[in-house]
Parts: sequence; C-alpha cells; structure tokens
Amino acid sequence: PVIGAPDRSLLSSEMDQFLADELAESVRANRRWRIIGNQSVMARRIAPNLSDPFFATLRNDLDDDATNMLDRLTKLGNLDLPLDLDSWNGYPAARESFYRISRDAGARDLLVLAGDSHSHWQNALYDAAGESMGVELGAAGITSPRSLLDLGQDALRRFDELNAANNTEVAWTDGRYRGFIRLEIDHDGAHADFVTVTNIESRNYTTQIVHSVNIESRGGTLRYV
Repeated sequence: PVIGAPDRSLLSSEMDQFLADELAESVRANRRWRIIGNQSVMARRIAPNLSDPFFATLRNDLDDDATNMLDRLTKLGNLDLPLDLDSWNGYPAARESFYRISRDAGARDLLVLAGDSHSHWQNALYDAAGESMGVELGAAGITSPRSLLDLGQDALRRFDELNAANNTEVAWTDGRYRGFIRLEIDHDGAHADFVTVTNIESRNYTTQIVHSVNIESRGGTLRYV
C-alpha cells in the first residue's frame, strides 16, 4: 500500500464517530483534560540521517544482525522516510483525519498517552498546517525489548539525540532503558516523571527518574513548560 494514500485508515468509521461524539461532549462540558489512550506513538518521526562519523566507525564492532539493522535505519534516513510504519507514522492521512475530528470538536488540547514503541517519548503534536494539537507522552514499558539494543548503549544515546534534533515534534526520547511514566494531573497543569528500572530480570532493582516535564494549558492547546 501507498503510505500517503488518503484512504489508508487506522481507525474504523465507528471509532471515528465515537471520538467525534466524546470529544464534542467533553468540550461542551468544559472538562479540564482530554486524555487519549493510544496504542502507538502519534507524533511525526522521520528517521534521522546516520551519516554521522560515529556510526561509520561503529560498524567495525557490530555483528551481522546489528549491521543489518544499522543498514536499514541508514536507508530510511537517507530517504527521509518515517520510523515505525506500523504506528501512526504509517498512516498520515488517518492521523490528519483524527486531528480534523479533534479540531471540529474544538479540542486542540489533547494529552495523548502512548505505548508500544519500546522507548520513552516527550512529543509535541501538530497537524499538517502546523497548528498545535497538544502533547504526547510515550512510555517504554517494563518488559518490552529494546529495539536497537544490539547497536550498544552509546549508539542508542546518539540515535536518540539525532531523533530529537531532526524531528520538530520530538522534544526528548530515550530507548536505552525500560520503565514507566508517573503522571500527576490537577486543575492547573500536569507533571510527568519518566522512571527507569535498572533490571527487569530479577527482584533486585532500583528506579531512577531520567527526565521530567511540566505541561500547562496555554493558547487553546497544551504546552511544555
């Protein structure tokens, strides 16, 4: 299928109608938060260009599987193609349809909570016209595998840095650690801690907050502060 095809859908027509009805009701009731539980990451994420000399040197230390993984990522980056085509990245028309449903309901202040990406994400959401639609927090998960683990910790850190630097919607990301998000919400704003666990294979582990962010409502949408 053609990724950008306008009829390439992710949600059913029944789900579209459900969202339209529920978001409109939420706005009419003047509810403070519009929280969307989302199976996969919604933000636009183009594969970063891996022409960085670091990755050229890295090849000398990789086995065949890791080399093939790096080759695949390099090709995606060279062609400015999206990462993770099984997420909303592979359904851009469906994502715009969801944003249109939200706008029509008067809901441009979405707080999207995402999973199934094996990484932590702090994302800002925009429609195709550049209008803010809210923010997205993505959790790595406790037992999910690290997708790029074979590349090594240093490579993962550099890949995360390039991901954030090359994608307007990605404020921060981390694929090195397993963990969860602790989200606290009140009437005035929200606070999120990205928590990692040092070990998922035994009961002997510690936790660490590796990143924190505050969210507030401003200008009809949600912003990071």
